[in-house]
Amino acid sequence: LCEILKLKVIIAARILPGSPTTPLSDETVPNSTLDIPCDGNCLFYALSYLITGSILLHYELR
Repeated sequence: LCEILKLKVIIAARILPGSPTTPLSDETVPNSTLDIPCDGNCLFYALSYLITGSILLHYELR
């Protein structure tokens, strides 16, 4: 996906050790949050973080 969108992967989002598991699977889920700017671009910040590991590339996704 990053190659198609021409985005650089900064770091991969990681699931923290000791995270709770979902009732429907054995996979662990993230147990932390990330503060982002309140400027109306929260969807693009979230997508950028999930895809590249950084919110800095949100504008390229927009």
